[in-house]
Amino acid sequence: MQYWKQFRRQTHRLVGYDYRQEGLYFITICTKDIEHFFGEVCKGEMKLSAAGAIAQQNWLAIPEHYPYTCLH
Repeated sequence: MQYWKQFRRQTHRLVGYDYRQEGLYFITICTKDIEHFFGEVCKGEMKLSAAGAIAQQNWLAIPEHYPYTCLH
């Protein structure tokens, strides 16, 4: 077996589904050791860290780069 093949990740995509079609997609971001890297929730409100502010800024800029997207 070739060395790189042992690191192949299994796909979680639905076989036969056309991901180019319009639809809603749920995105999850996980951090190493479940660290609160992007900020913390305090009294029901998200308090962003510096990294969280950068992530939010880039998230909100997605429609500028991909005009057919809509963020919820």
